[in-house]
Amino acid sequence: MKKHYKLFFKKNKKKINKIKKHLEKNKNDLSGRRGLIKKINIRKKIIKYLNRSGEMVNTLL
Repeated sequence: MKKHYKLFFKKNKKKINKIKKHLEKNKNDLSGRRGLIKKINIRKKIIKYLNRSGEMVNTLL
């Protein structure tokens, strides 16, 4: 897998975990929920793209 994809997933995972912790404390924060859903959808789209292009993605899921 290309180096920049690995870096993206590492940063994205940290951001997702940070938003999850925030949402555990602030359950009514709809803006935070939308942000979390957006980040997860971006990650899913990139994983689908990498699978189509033949890149190895076994460590991302």
